[in-house]
Amino acid sequence: NDTGREVLWRLSELQKMAFLKGQLIHEAIKHQISNYNAGRGIDINVAKDSFLSQFDSTMRNMKLVITEAANGFPPEKNEINKTKEDTLKQLENFCNAIWNNYRNVNYLSHEKNEEFLIDGIRVRIKYDLLTEKDGMHIITDWKTGSSGFDDIDENIQVGTYILWLHKAKEIPISMIKGEIVYLRSGDTEITERNEGDMEKLSDFIKKDASDMLAVKSEDDFPASPEPKKCIGCNFLSVCNEGKEVLI
Repeated sequence: NDTGREVLWRLSELQKMAFLKGQLIHEAIKHQISNYNAGRGIDINVAKDSFLSQFDSTMRNMKLVITEAANGFPPEKNEINKTKEDTLKQLENFCNAIWNNYRNVNYLSHEKNEEFLIDGIRVRIKYDLLTEKDGMHIITDWKTGSSGFDDIDENIQVGTYILWLHKAKEIPISMIKGEIVYLRSGDTEITERNEGDMEKLSDFIKKDASDMLAVKSEDDFPASPEPKKCIGCNFLSVCNEGKEVLI
């Protein structure tokens, strides 16, 4: 019914604490790059103030925003302080060091939604930064977690960014690089793909889309309750299996 649909929509808007931190970092960086392109430069104090204003406001209303808090498990003061400290450190790294690597390249765009088709399947992406130098296009993804957990050469997200540039913008695959920058450490990883890689990725996307379209009802997604997972699940309040696990 409409009431149930409205509840599910509201619950889907909740964010886990870690994802909220990532979103606020990306927002602060997005505005800093916009300011830079407008001639106002990169300003760490502005970035910090912007983050702190949004973060503190969210903490005051956490039950309406943060998944864990809505489920009755609000983050403790120690976790809140650690999240704040880590975010401020990542913003300092970006403003004081990482952005220096992009001052001598041609800026094209940032934080932009794009889409393209693969055999009629609409694929949507949102990348963090796109730059170019001497014809080489580099599409960048900021990461707010720790490095070493993913192989960039197997990363589907970065591969899809490259596929979009290649297919939608008709840029030769040899003139595209994907890049992951870890804001906490400043580490950078770069990948290049070939036509064979793009074929494999396209096949994967088509199969994944086919599997999703084959879903008929919620029964295709049976509950798999575990205490740690349930605490951070947006739909715990309407899931009997999850609530039973946490009793």
